[in-house]
Amino acid sequence: MNMFPEGAGIRAKLVSVFVLIKVVPLVTLAWIIWSALTPMINGVTDRVGAMSSQMQDTAENVGRLAVDESVKALDAQAQESIERQTVDLASSVADFLYSIDRDLTQLATLKPSNAVYSQFMESRRRELPQHGPWRLNAEQSAWEADTSGNVPRVSEPDVNARLEDNAREFHYTKPFRPYLQVTRPQYLEVAFVDLQGREKIRVTSGDLLGPPGLRDISDRQNTFLKADDWFAKVRKLDDNAIYVSDVIGAYVGASVIGAYTPDKTSRAGLAFKPETSAYAGKENPLGQRFRGIVRWAQPVLRDGQRIGYVTLALDHDHLMAFTDHRVPTVERFSDISDAGSGNYAFMWDHKGRNISHPRDYFIVGYDPETGEQVPSWLDKATHEAWQASGQSFAEFTAGLTPFADQSLSLKPAVSQIQAQQIALDCRYLKFAPQCSGWWDLTRYGGSGSFVIFWSGIWKLTTAAAIPYYTGQYGDSARGFGVVTIGANVPEFHSAATRVSEDIQQILNEEGDRLAEQRTALSENVDAAASDLLKRLTLSTALMVLAVIAIGIWMASYLTRRILELNDGIRLFTRGNLRYRFPVNSQDEMGQLSTSLNTMAEALEKAVKRLQTQISRRRVIERALEKVNQTLEETVKERTAELEASNSMLK
Repeated sequence: MNMFPEGAGIRAKLVSVFVLIKVVPLVTLAWIIWSALTPMINGVTDRVGAMSSQMQDTAENVGRLAVDESVKALDAQAQESIERQTVDLASSVADFLYSIDRDLTQLATLKPSNAVYSQFMESRRRELPQHGPWRLNAEQSAWEADTSGNVPRVSEPDVNARLEDNAREFHYTKPFRPYLQVTRPQYLEVAFVDLQGREKIRVTSGDLLGPPGLRDISDRQNTFLKADDWFAKVRKLDDNAIYVSDVIGAYVGASVIGAYTPDKTSRAGLAFKPETSAYAGKENPLGQRFRGIVRWAQPVLRDGQRIGYVTLALDHDHLMAFTDHRVPTVERFSDISDAGSGNYAFMWDHKGRNISHPRDYFIVGYDPETGEQVPSWLDKATHEAWQASGQSFAEFTAGLTPFADQSLSLKPAVSQIQAQQIALDCRYLKFAPQCSGWWDLTRYGGSGSFVIFWSGIWKLTTAAAIPYYTGQYGDSARGFGVVTIGANVPEFHSAATRVSEDIQQILNEEGDRLAEQRTALSENVDAAASDLLKRLTLSTALMVLAVIAIGIWMASYLTRRILELNDGIRLFTRGNLRYRFPVNSQDEMGQLSTSLNTMAEALEKAVKRLQTQISRRRVIERALEKVNQTLEETVKERTAELEASNSMLK
């Protein structure tokens, strides 16, 4: 089978064969090398990228773990700090309440008189922080402090460490200086009552408990809000026992929850009258404040005989002062509360009723007309059941199980907002499951915290029992009640968030650095691969060209030698028997030339011999021709003679 076209020269054939056996394998080898290197380069690139990504992932995982652990540690530290604040606050309240026990016991030993009681009341004064005037902002969307006429506050300079030895982590907190400190009597009333319930001595402060004058408090109608039925209970006490009442105050309602602004009242269909709604700190600094009392009473003995009863009426404002100005943030204290921030403290009594809150409309209070507790806020379903029952609120709630089935999935009765019945009684506040959480934490008089989503924000909420166990408050491990502090989680997480942000910044920088290194390495690998491809292509091209050049040269050389032999043979065949092929090498071509020359010489000799023989043959042939001619002439002559003889014979 001829693989070359007809008429193809030997040179073309030789070059083609040379390319076939040299160039094609060379190109194939280069392709095989590149094909083998490409996956390896890609593998190296991918592996480097994977290692870089793995390193980055590892760094991020380690960083995330560090962040999580730091957040947990800092959160635990912050949580422990807020829990400790709560416990300290509850202990402070208990200490304050026990101090009233001591005041009462001391007063019971004194001879009752107006002068003694007046002197006693004046000696028991406490400062209450007050905030300055507030006004609506220009947009009338929120309240702001009116600084136009404020009394200038004392400027507190920063305090720095004077000694280098103390400079490390030196931290100073400025003292709490409210806008104004008002000194008010701790007690609104000091009185001595005889065994029949008639007041014999009565010293009052302010007008909350009515005008001066003596009353018969054995008749509940003559008591504060018709709800202060202490006399009937104190008569049943042992001689050395102390009676302490619940918090008693007129309920102050509101028809708007949250910031009291013209926009919200307009949407509720109400006139904007902030002074007629309940006080709510920064949400309504002009509102009506809840005013109430906690009453203490004790039998007075003389010579072992009971002669009457001494009573103190604590101004509830002094009790609320413990929580109204406490915040769980770096400020620690504030002269105005801000329930909207989620950072505030509040208080519940031993039954679960709210007795102190930044929003005064949440404090459980009484109806001055009836002396009955104003209905507290219920969930929608329970409220509908109450309305359908036809019972009074007291009768209906008496049949409810306290703290039952509380859940965030339940919805409050919106109609009670309009009716201004939104005081908080944890026992029946079924849409506020944190109530159960607080009661769980303080069941045995302890404390703790948990996180819950409430009022649109995540809050850390703490609870601590108030360890005051006098009178009725000795019947529960919670004592007087429960102090709770709510902390807005983002602010609660602030220290952990800062650490997290710092670590995350380091991770981002490290990630960027690894990404840059990975990109640079990938670019270097790509550049090296590109350079290798160029080198391999160039070297292959050069080798191909060299191989082709060598092939052409060798084909030309062989062709030239063959042509020389062909030309010599052609001359030889044309009769140039003296032509001899040039012998320029000792290779096969040279040997072929030598052999051809030997053959030429032999042929020349043979030709010469043949020529000699031919020449001789020609001489013989010519001689034979002459003989033949002579014979023919002789035959002819004899024939003629015979013919002549025959003729003659005839």
